[in-house]
Amino acid sequence: MSFFALLSQQRAQSEASKIRVGNEVAHVETVMRSGVPVYRVILGPYPTCAEAQRTAKASGTTAWIPEGGLSGAFRQTMSHWLAEGRKLGASLRRFTCIVVAGPDADATADVALGIAEAQAG
Repeated sequence: MSFFALLSQQRAQSEASKIRVGNEVAHVETVMRSGVPVYRVILGPYPTCAEAQRTAKASGTTAWIPEGGLSGAFRQTMSHWLAEGRKLGASLRRFTCIVVAGPDADATADVALGIAEAQAG
């Protein structure tokens, strides 16, 4: 479950330290996007979307988890998920925090980055 996708490692570490669910504390995972490091604040992974949803609810955040998740078998190109994230992000202006979760880390990160781009623009 991805809470943030940030360009600042320091900010990602700071945000991760604030997110706790039970005994689990969020951690930072670094992924490269077009040669740029992106720092993801995450909990998990979780074996099912239902478990991710329970954890998201327990964290007190708003979560967006696609029905059935984002399985590798259905993974589209990065630009598709980025575009979907941008569309979704435009509709989330009233939220201050959302959770993007899915079993495919790359597709989930692309959606999160698309949402972030829409929110920043």
